[in-house]
Amino acid sequence: MKNLFTRMVGAFLLTQIVFTAVLAVIFLFGYHRSLSLWQEEQDIRLARFAREVLTGAVSPTEAEPPTGAPLFIFNARRELIWTNRGGGHMHMMRMDQGDLRPVRTNGSLRGYYSSPRRQFGDDSANTAFVEAMGRVIAFDVAVTFLIGIALAFILSRSLAKPATLLALRLDAMATGDLASPVTVEGPEEITSIARSTARLARQLETEQQARRRWTADLAHDLKTPLSAMKAQFEGLADGVLDATPERIGRLRSELERMEELVKSLEELMKLETPELVVKKEAVALGPLFEDLVARFGAGAARKKVRLQPAASAETVPADPLLLERALSNLIANAVRHVNEGGLIRLSAERRHDRVLLRVANSGTPIPPDELPRVFDRLYRGEYARTTPGSGLGLTIARQIAELHGGTIGIENDAEKGTTVTITLPTNANGS
Repeated sequence: MKNLFTRMVGAFLLTQIVFTAVLAVIFLFGYHRSLSLWQEEQDIRLARFAREVLTGAVSPTEAEPPTGAPLFIFNARRELIWTNRGGGHMHMMRMDQGDLRPVRTNGSLRGYYSSPRRQFGDDSANTAFVEAMGRVIAFDVAVTFLIGIALAFILSRSLAKPATLLALRLDAMATGDLASPVTVEGPEEITSIARSTARLARQLETEQQARRRWTADLAHDLKTPLSAMKAQFEGLADGVLDATPERIGRLRSELERMEELVKSLEELMKLETPELVVKKEAVALGPLFEDLVARFGAGAARKKVRLQPAASAETVPADPLLLERALSNLIANAVRHVNEGGLIRLSAERRHDRVLLRVANSGTPIPPDELPRVFDRLYRGEYARTTPGSGLGLTIARQIAELHGGTIGIENDAEKGTTVTITLPTNANGS
């Protein structure tokens, strides 16, 4: 495979050949045109001189021919009256010359003249000029060739170096090195590829970290319940523990919790995938709140908890399924932690170019030292350890908010309880 230098040298050589060919055509055309004009000028000067001799404007004895070419001038009877080749030629020239050219003045024939056509190269000055031009053109072609080689070398080096660095970086990425920066200087085309490579490296690193977190989360949160279940099953197998309905029920509940955890982790991993596309549309919040209340109404009623949606005519650009999932997580979390007979309020408020979605519950406030960590993956504070759940609901809600260009926050109040607020932009670009 040809390298960049060879290709550029070939391109320069091809350009040079085409340029030289065009230059040669132009030069030959100009050269032949110049020869034609030069010959015409010689003929005009000879005709003018013959006319002056025939009309007596100059004396034949004193006449100086305009060129050094052989010239013979005849009168109207075709008798030789003047020549620059000596009198010995006069008896040789008579009326049978076929190349005699008439000389007329005011329509009257004055005589004739004859002169062999002189070639351009017969003049030593002309020959010297043509030779000098040939040397100049040959020198120009040679210099242009050398300059082309030099430019090809310089340009190929300037392109090959960043391209080589970029190739090495891609090779490193293929071996798993995603952390090294991609810093390449060069033409815009190369730097554009370098920027795309850097984005690809960041995306791959993000996916790699997501996979590692997913694996670590599974290992972290499944290890303890699996160990406990293993001990329970070993006790049942050894006859140390009785297979009572209560014990079987607890084991089943633990299996269901682990199943929920795996599903939540899988959902979170999908949300953290860089190629996920958020399909936004105008979502009416009033009907959405009513649907959520209808879905969670039965569960809330069992705890004698009231779900109170605030009337809202607001709309927000969002992916309806993702937004519903985020609010469902917040409501489910609130239902689990609110006290019996408590209240859960859903509300929406427009503030400048943002819409604030709030889920507030009157349950026991979260300890202040746990507030900064409630959105962490699989974090379950002291207030949540006795309740079911995967520990990923708030993390998923945060990820969905960030996918929409928004934020999520949590506030505590000793009297009002806990309020989680999702803030989303009102423009579809999510900024």
